[in-house]
Amino acid sequence: MSITQLDPGLFRGTARRISALRQRLARTPDPAGLAAVLRETSITGETSPDDQILENIRAALVTPVFSVEVSNAGPGGLHRHSITAGANAVCVRMSTAGEDFADLAGSPFPLLPGELTRLVQFLPGQPPPPAATEIELSADLIADLADEDQSTRVAAWARIRPRLAEAVELDPQDESWQLVESRTDWTGTDGRPVDTLGIYLRAGQHHLLPVQDSAETVRLVPVPSIQAWEQLVHVLPGKDEVQRPSS
Repeated sequence: MSITQLDPGLFRGTARRISALRQRLARTPDPAGLAAVLRETSITGETSPDDQILENIRAALVTPVFSVEVSNAGPGGLHRHSITAGANAVCVRMSTAGEDFADLAGSPFPLLPGELTRLVQFLPGQPPPPAATEIELSADLIADLADEDQSTRVAAWARIRPRLAEAVELDPQDESWQLVESRTDWTGTDGRPVDTLGIYLRAGQHHLLPVQDSAETVRLVPVPSIQAWEQLVHVLPGKDEVQRPSS
């Protein structure tokens, strides 16, 4: 199965082929090498070595400033997004949903917060009621919500949902849920590695933040949806926090 260019700067194929294209572009330090990349990669659609969007994607991957990893787990699937922000203010996103489906796309850096919001399909929810309480769960049970195996995720949710009903009023007609994790890695201006992590759980129209007090237990704290959104996007570093690449 070949890679298909659906739109300028948007490539789709299997996870293996898209990952190989991403790695090949990252190992191409000069724009002149794009011709070789296209010869070695089976891409259908109009693509040329002079494609400026493809060149921007290559340049971003060659000069990464920081990376963002986002996972969006739910009963229907597990989507992973790996985003590289380049020194040229272009972000390159690789998204996967299993082995058979993956995208590679480029976008301007200022759009990144909105893109993260769109990728997880974030929508404002109901604020927690005054009587909302925290609940304590096994850390392993929360981890199972993000397991690769769908049956494991569904089984974990079946155990968690009754406990959540003790904390917030869940709509019996709304069985939707998702666990979202966003993690960012970069090199600080002092040369030290830095990473930040944000996690939230959505249950129907309610949002909860996990607070890990020990290796064994996690407290789920009901919060307004704006706090969940902040967990998603506030992992992004400020412009004065990141060491610029040397090349």
